[in-house]
Amino acid sequence: MSLSSCWQAIGLTASVMLAPSTTTTPAPGDPAPLGYATYGVPTMVCTPSDRRLDSVSGIAAVDGRMYVQNDRESALWELDQACRPVRQLRVPADLGQLIDTEDVAATSDGSLWIADVGGNRVQRVTVSLVEVNRVTGNARRYPLVYPDRPHDAETLLISPDRSQVLIVTKSETGTATVYSAGMPLRADAPTRLRAVAQVRIAALVGRNPGKAAVLVTGGAVSPDGMHVVLRTYNEAWEWDVADGGIAEAFREPPRKVTLPVMKQGEAITYTSDGSGFLVSGERLAPIYRVSIDRPRYAPTGVPTGDASGPGTRRPRSPLAAVIVAGAIGCALVLIGAVVLERRRFNRS
Repeated sequence: MSLSSCWQAIGLTASVMLAPSTTTTPAPGDPAPLGYATYGVPTMVCTPSDRRLDSVSGIAAVDGRMYVQNDRESALWELDQACRPVRQLRVPADLGQLIDTEDVAATSDGSLWIADVGGNRVQRVTVSLVEVNRVTGNARRYPLVYPDRPHDAETLLISPDRSQVLIVTKSETGTATVYSAGMPLRADAPTRLRAVAQVRIAALVGRNPGKAAVLVTGGAVSPDGMHVVLRTYNEAWEWDVADGGIAEAFREPPRKVTLPVMKQGEAITYTSDGSGFLVSGERLAPIYRVSIDRPRYAPTGVPTGDASGPGTRRPRSPLAAVIVAGAIGCALVLIGAVVLERRRFNRS
């Protein structure tokens, strides 16, 4: 084979590989694979100016609307897109005074849940959740009791279908404990909590230094129930919920989410369509949005469980491999032809 013929063969192989594939691709709308996500740069949505919103410790999103929870307040505020309060949902007085409200969550039925679980001012073994109907304002209170001792907590995690209710503690040791409530919740008697997981915030790779980076101040579950996020004062971490168990998700390494700098960042939630995070904090902090990009299909050549994103090594192109192999083959053909010609010359 001549050298020109060799390169013609390589060109033919490459043209075959570049021809349109007849392989059937998955239908649009298939769920995104777990383990792959990238996060955008935080962008400001709006900045509250109403002094009644100076201690936001929790945020939730339902049908494109934002709801915030003020620290120690027995009410929720609905905000418009300019961060102006348009409605207040107060907890009825007959449910009793809330002591230290620290978070708010939403479920797929449209209910809002206030977490009266704080303990940095008053230590208590019994805490509570308040379910609020955002349309009627009707509310129901569910007492919860720790099995061991009082804890300080600022994070409520509820699955969209209400089947899982979790409280995550705020601990200076760098290890947060996850407590689960037995279901169904009862309004007439305390529901006993049980410890089901621990999250070693201090051991996370790439964590920012300092005490503020180990204190869990908020969290949320995605609208599809497939992801869960926890935040500290200055960063956040996201896990994938592989089999529907939120507590089990914390056994796997998370992905870091860069948050905007705030004086006291405590609130985080998913947008109502799950395409991003909304984050805020106390002292009239702005509300920011962090976009989430979840590729529909996992990149080929990347080990399962590795997150895609900047710095991820791309798999080598099959076409490049063919060209390299062809070049080596042609070189060997050329060398063989030269050797053969020299032997003929020597015989003559």
